[in-house]
Amino acid sequence: ASEAVNQLSEKMKSFFPLEGYIVKKDSETVVRDVGKGLVDEGSCFDVFQVGEELIHPVTKQKLGQETIKVGEIVIEKTSDNFSYGRIKSGQKEIAIGNKIRLVSR
Repeated sequence: ASEAVNQLSEKMKSFFPLEGYIVKKDSETVVRDVGKGLVDEGSCFDVFQVGEELIHPVTKQKLGQETIKVGEIVIEKTSDNFSYGRIKSGQKEIAIGNKIRLVSR
């Protein structure tokens, strides 16, 4: 039963990836807006800048926004409402407000 729950949890993560935002950045670390219970120490996240809004040329319907990967972080410490991460790549490009998404491997 335990194995089945773990497998279901992994499938759910692929359908609903854990996302959040960078709320603070220092030279080599970031603080993100998700804490204990949702993220574990050692979890890896891709960091994205939100790009241009995409609008259908005929219907004028908003289709979404482009996302541009600018780096990666690894969670080192979790707190109740936020967590600390170490920047693995993209030091200069990562900024407050960047979107992050859990890397499922």
